[in-house]
Amino acid sequence: LLDLFKALVLGEDMRAKLMGCRYRVLLVDADPEESTVLELRMVEQGFDVKTARNIDIARTLLSAEGAEVDLVVCDVELPGGDGLAFLSEARSEPWGRTIPWVVHTHKQGRTEANRAFELGAIDFVAKPVQADVMVAKLKAMLDQRSTTQVSKGVSGSLREMGLPDIV
Repeated sequence: LLDLFKALVLGEDMRAKLMGCRYRVLLVDADPEESTVLELRMVEQGFDVKTARNIDIARTLLSAEGAEVDLVVCDVELPGGDGLAFLSEARSEPWGRTIPWVVHTHKQGRTEANRAFELGAIDFVAKPVQADVMVAKLKAMLDQRSTTQVSKGVSGSLREMGLPDIV
């Protein structure tokens, strides 16, 4: 009922504008007790969060919406497989080649960390971690990635450009 009410009041155009500036995150974690606090903090900070409790659900969500996910936060120990093997699989699929990936796990060994970075993870975070710190770190990573992406066209102030550049 709430979704229908929001759609009626805001309309789809307003919803698209409001949701357009939010980061979309897929949280892959089998333990609801640990992931719920992180998910709530992310939502408070303006993230749009989807949660998957196993690799099959995560695979389905990413293959359907891979281009619309800005970040994956994934545990290593998951039902139905290994989170690092899932990262390796994602890197070989068209939907998962460029998605930033953060490994969030109880395993704190050098082997797991090295493997995660070799597979293209942007960070390796050991559990437990304060949810506020983790969310701030994720937001900073995504903000940095969005500013370093090449933009098309001209950006900046016209006052800083010389006449030949404008012409």
